[in-house]
Amino acid sequence: MKRILVLALAFILLISTNSFAALLSKGFTHPEVGEYLTVQIDACSPSFDIYGFTFVTFPPSSERYRGSYVNLLSICSSAYSDARTGLTNILRSVEGEFGYAKPILFEYRGPESEFTEQLNALELNDKVEALLLLNGFEGVEGYQKLAQSGLLGEDIDFSDFINAYRDYEVVLFDECYPYRVMSFYFDEGDDAAIEYYTERYHFLKIKEEWKLFRVVKEYSSYYVERKVPIYGLSFLEDPSTIDYIFYFEPLLGFNWGDDIQKVETELGLTAEKHQIVIEDSELYRLPAQAILKFTDRKLSSITYQFDVVESYYASYLSSYLRYYDPIYVDNDLNMYWCNDAFDIKLNYHSSSPSIIFSPHKK
Repeated sequence: MKRILVLALAFILLISTNSFAALLSKGFTHPEVGEYLTVQIDACSPSFDIYGFTFVTFPPSSERYRGSYVNLLSICSSAYSDARTGLTNILRSVEGEFGYAKPILFEYRGPESEFTEQLNALELNDKVEALLLLNGFEGVEGYQKLAQSGLLGEDIDFSDFINAYRDYEVVLFDECYPYRVMSFYFDEGDDAAIEYYTERYHFLKIKEEWKLFRVVKEYSSYYVERKVPIYGLSFLEDPSTIDYIFYFEPLLGFNWGDDIQKVETELGLTAEKHQIVIEDSELYRLPAQAILKFTDRKLSSITYQFDVVESYYASYLSSYLRYYDPIYVDNDLNMYWCNDAFDIKLNYHSSSPSIIFSPHKK
């Protein structure tokens, strides 16, 4: 049953005529998924359930998770563990430390997966070093360093990793941070309340030091099969197999930098005060007013303005399905995503929430 629900949520985007229930409990029938969902969001921990089955949670910031404080409100908190310490603590928890049960199955879900046997043979400190280097924390030089170290064996060719390497960056409050994601899969066996889940670990480079910043638990093993890339997670997939449709959906068929006259002509509307307003638009099958803004006559952002609070919760879920974990949730319950196509800010408001798309800043 659980696997059916997961597949339904991951792959089905159904047209639904169901309206939102009048609620503040955050339970509603989602207009895309067509299923009854419960969304719970506080300043640190957005989560949602489908028919009572927990699909995604953010571990709370009030206590250590796998040995480290994560998901804090402060971006630059001194409580964050450095990447090496945070990863060491994660692997120690996998071995049963910090009060965690030892899983019956633990798998790497990033570029390191092809080196599982070699990694499992390493001592803890060497394993941490190899994982950080494989996931690009020291860039191209890290792969060269790994090859020279012989940690994973002699004469290993890392040219594919070097060629595929790229920097990831996110922008929060006009500050740019280098960014990477690691992903592990856990199966705790039939005796556990929820048997299997994936954990994603978000790292930011803050003041020249990598920090373990956020952790997200997804009770599913199907994220790879959705063919939507996780920004920040190093992978060597063939880009032609990835479905990028979700990345261009909010742009209404336009591109960043399109000239205002071109947009006016195609929409049949006239700009006023450097913006074009589409009164009867929609996003994620949610009715919205779309506001296209222009800087120096070039398309520079698109805002979707909603008129019911339920659209905020629905937009979180729809954004998660397309772009995965929000990078940050602030004290006002605003959520932030970054990817190659755009930066996203979902603004909470009790009666008129909105979501803003703008070009990704690098």
